[in-house]
Order: sequence, then structure tokens, then C-alpha cells
Amino acid sequence: MLFFIDHGTRRVHIVGTTRRPTGPWITQRARNYLMDLGDHAESVKFLIRDRGAYFTDSFDAVFQAIGAHVLPTPPRVPRMNAIAERWIGSCRREATDRILITVSAVRQDACRSFRWPCVSFRWLCVSFRWPCVSFRWPCVSFRWPCVGQAVGSWVMPIDRHSALTVIPSHMPMHSGGGWLPHGYHLDSHSHAQGQLVYAAAGALATTTERGTWVSPANRATWTPPGFAHSHRFYGRTDVRVLAIPVDLCGDLLPHPSVFTVRPLLREAVLVLTDGRPEVRPGAHRRILSVIVDELSDNPDQSLHLPEPRDERLRTVTDLLHADPARPATLTELGGAAGASARTLSRLFQAELGMSFHRWRTTLRIHHALAHLTDGMSVTDTAVMCGWSNPSSFIDAFSEIVGQTPGSYQAALRVSAPDVGSLRT
Repeated sequence: MLFFIDHGTRRVHIVGTTRRPTGPWITQRARNYLMDLGDHAESVKFLIRDRGAYFTDSFDAVFQAIGAHVLPTPPRVPRMNAIAERWIGSCRREATDRILITVSAVRQDACRSFRWPCVSFRWLCVSFRWPCVSFRWPCVSFRWPCVGQAVGSWVMPIDRHSALTVIPSHMPMHSGGGWLPHGYHLDSHSHAQGQLVYAAAGALATTTERGTWVSPANRATWTPPGFAHSHRFYGRTDVRVLAIPVDLCGDLLPHPSVFTVRPLLREAVLVLTDGRPEVRPGAHRRILSVIVDELSDNPDQSLHLPEPRDERLRTVTDLLHADPARPATLTELGGAAGASARTLSRLFQAELGMSFHRWRTTLRIHHALAHLTDGMSVTDTAVMCGWSNPSSFIDAFSEIVGQTPGSYQAALRVSAPDVGSLRT
């Protein structure tokens, strides 16, 4: 969603929404906005905007042509665009939170219904009409489930007024499976038992204090008992949640990991999560033992994105998280972090166990998996995530994921049933 806020009047102008934001799209909407202002456009003196790849030189030129000064927000200075950030948060909480909206017109109407008033943050600029511009993905934020069923150890709300309910930490967890909508997010929690999560279709990201793991359909995520973690699902996801008894967890790694799902492991997980009754006593326990044996191999570290503790590294990684397509070199990023490129390179190896180039490539692959799962083309995904051409993107994707982006998308093209009851 692209919107402007007039500091002088506190009016919010929503100029467009899209699932495929591009520089030309945003630039054209900016031109339309100034045309709508008419003679009042001449009173615009300053423009504060996010520092994102979507805001191109052409976008800035639209406002510079009327004599406005364009001010990109510096890194790690959210207060500079505080009015816009506050409105985004209020809009998400009050107008659209936990609603799954798929029609563009409905999405835009929902956001417009919350345009007035925008007066809670009293920062007045008397002399100028000073618009703020900010871009966020469409207001259907990656948090809003639309069904009211249980899966594993969490409950999805039925409507926007019901809160996301998470069963308290260390409560017993049940195995089960079902379809989750694109963007479903589960906040940080933990379990008394171990947990294996497998996306038979779609993809999921698991975040812990050690970093983030992304699991496409050929991998599964392991989380030990008591380890705080959160999940985010991309695409229509056939998620399978399997509880591992504590007495079997000792044979597995003591920290979260991602494992490649081979045919035997996949079939064993599906058997235990599709609601089949136990025909012979102890059969499920024996299948669990097979699963534990399959998980005893070394985990796949290629999709693990570790997070740093050093403040200088965190400055660099925060900048890249905010804009994965950012083409800045380590030397340029070091200017914001107050450290030389040599120091940062050494810290990446010492603290994260990988080079700066590898870390940024993995971050971009994480975003690429989400875009591909959501149906974006390979070429658009390459551009969106910062690759100069599709060939280099395909090479990097194949090295880390183990298959080409086209093959990955082809495997996702399965007929998914409507979201219905989830089996537990």
C-alpha cells in the first residue's frame, strides 16, 4: 500500500495497493497524487520517505520537479517518519488485523475506512504542507488467519475480533495436520515436547534466538522441548505438526535445525499426522522411532540464517533485513555501523560462521522462497530480491535449495482443497 500523510492537516491519502510493487508503479501513483493536489502541490516543500529499493530516482524526480526536497529516512531512525509508522500500526490493529482480504478493492476500502482521524501524534509543521510517504506490502499483513480451527498447539481465530490464542508454554502438544492460509503467523511460544514441523506443500519460516530457518516442501524443522520459537507460513501450506516425546528427544540435536525430508521420513510423518487410528498397539511409537533415526543424520544448514549479537553486525543485518535488495557493499554498510569492512568481515566469520556474501545471499533466498511460493515469477523474484539477472539468481537458488526456482514452483502446483477442518 502506498500512502501519503499531510503533516499540516493530518490527512491520509491512500493512492494505491498492489501485491507486486515496482518502481514504475510507485512513480506513476506519485504523479497521480500530485495531479489530484492540483494547485496545492506547489505548497509541498519537503518529502520524507522510506529508504527502500521501490523508491527510485524517477520517484524522487516527480517531487523535485515541483521544488520539494526529498529526504530519505536514515538507517535506524524510525522517528523521522514516526507519523507514518504510527498510522501503519493503528491501521493494522484497528482496521485489518486478523482479516484475510484477497480482493484489492476491499483491501483499499478497509484501509480508507481508517484514514480519519490521524491526530494522535502531535508533531505540527505550521509553515509547510509536509507529506510523508511510506510503502508497505498490502494491508493484508502476513498475520491474519481466516478460519477457527486448531492445529498442533495453537488456535486460529474465527473473526477479526477474536485474539490469536496460543496455548501456554510447556503444555502437551498433539500431532496433526491441515491447510493454513498464506501469511499465517504464530508468535513466540514453546512446548514441553519436541516438535517436528513439515510443510508438505508451501513453505514455513521458524525463528528463534539463534536465527531463522526456512523450510520449503522438501525439508522439515526440528525444535527441541522448551525452546522458544515462532512460525510464519508462506503460500497455501499443508502443515504437519508432529510431537516427539521427551524420552526420544535425547537422540536428537539440542537446538533447532532443518533436515532434508527423504521419502521414508515423509511417509512416516504423513502416517502419524493424517488421523489414522493405531491398528496395532505400539505401532505409532515404532514409526516415531523410525523418524528419530531418520533425523539422526547431520542437519541441513544451507537455509539457516543466524542472527548476530554484536551491535555493529546487528546494524548491518538490520539494514539488509529492511531492504534485502540493497546493493550496498560491506564498506558502505560499515559506514553506518561505525566499523571497517575488514572488521565486519572478520565478525561475520567469527560470530555467524559464514561470509558476508553468504549471509546476504541466504537472506535473499529466504525472501525468494516466500515470493515464489506466493506465485511470483522467477524473473520478478530475482529483481525483487536484488539479483542483477535471473541467471545469477537461479545459480544461487539451486546451490542453496538444491533445485531450480522453476522446479520448486512446479512442485508447488498441487490442487489444494479449501481450508477446512484440521485433523488432530
